[in-house]
Amino acid sequence: MRASQEETYRAVEKLNQERASRRERAQRAEENLDRVRQSLTALVTGYTMSIERVDRTLKKQGLEPIPTVGEAFDPELMEVVEAVSNTGRRAGEVIDEVRRGYLYHGKVFRYAQVRVARG
Repeated sequence: MRASQEETYRAVEKLNQERASRRERAQRAEENLDRVRQSLTALVTGYTMSIERVDRTLKKQGLEPIPTVGEAFDPELMEVVEAVSNTGRRAGEVIDEVRRGYLYHGKVFRYAQVRVARG
């Protein structure tokens, strides 16, 4: 009977050690995930700041992006790359911008390429 108790005790100890080991691994994984999350947040913030700087510089030089998504298709400013069915939006509404278009001092510098909802 004593041997059985010792065997049970050893099994319980082994189980407790495995649980502690799993908790430590989970904690390390969580810490690594937090580091990755922080790095990605910093990367996105830096990228956003860079894009904003480029947009400000373009605007200073007289280039302005043509507003597209959610707007009605305007053939004077945009080119249709694709007409998409079953979007749930009204016909002729721009649903996606494939390539940004620009105005230079109010005139088309580059046409916006867009995807449009089909009626």
